[in-house]
Amino acid sequence: MNIIAFLGKYMPINEPVPSEERGFGSYLYPGNCLDLMAELDDNMIDACITDPPYGIHHLGNAWDVGLPPIEIWQEVYRVLAPGAHLVAAAAAKRYHHLATMLEQVGFEIRDMVVWHYSQSAPGASQGIDGEWRSEAKRNHEPWVVARKPVEGSLGENWKKWGVGGVLVGEAGKPGWNTNVAKVQKPDKKERNLGLTGFPLKITAGAAAKHKRKGGAYNAGLNLNDHPTVKPLKLVRRLVRMYAPTGGYVLDPFMGSGTTGMAAVADGYGFFGAEMDPSHFEKANARIDHAYDHPEDIPFAE
Repeated sequence: MNIIAFLGKYMPINEPVPSEERGFGSYLYPGNCLDLMAELDDNMIDACITDPPYGIHHLGNAWDVGLPPIEIWQEVYRVLAPGAHLVAAAAAKRYHHLATMLEQVGFEIRDMVVWHYSQSAPGASQGIDGEWRSEAKRNHEPWVVARKPVEGSLGENWKKWGVGGVLVGEAGKPGWNTNVAKVQKPDKKERNLGLTGFPLKITAGAAAKHKRKGGAYNAGLNLNDHPTVKPLKLVRRLVRMYAPTGGYVLDPFMGSGTTGMAAVADGYGFFGAEMDPSHFEKANARIDHAYDHPEDIPFAE
């Protein structure tokens, strides 16, 4: 784990981190995140930005039958520094379960980040008759924002641990960082970034809808077949808002590596775990690409 950490100032959300303030490096674990976190010291991680299973049995996938067990969040709590934030994606109808579990571990629920996008789809809802369906079409996703309690005052915690605050922006200046992020879902070019030479595969969503013919079906062919790839602009925004420059970022559910890409492009040290061998291989390649070509990673908006 040869990672250099530089706990410097918080950088503006859409400016590159100066080279002298970059702590390059990543440690990727091909297996259970509990095994990865067992190797980490208490209080050493500065932020956890993650997209865990939602517990909604997404497209019939076995890995999404339930929320991650509380033991995982207990370990995340242990390795986070006092005042460090955990930002975790959730399904709207399961958000409260995840938030309650995090409170049971000891986290404070501080906020909700809403990822707003315009590419709505009926999703898992079923048609009834004509324009009536079982659920509204979705165009947002809630992310739980939790924090490990600070030691003493926020200022005292900041001085000791370098974490606890949120990058909002300079008072009186335009472009405040709010808890609503309007970012479109990643297009094919972004999904496949860094995966030149990988075989084309049908994404999970397209495979589940295999009865569709023509363009709608073929549009599911990607080098990156992970079913829930998040946009780099969104995740880069979250990393900048909740982690100190050059700090350590953890993702226990790495998937195809989006959080790692955002982290290493800005010089953060990154720890990630992924159990699926295929997704792990893609995450490794994508994060390597972001490390070598940070200019390819879009800035947060």
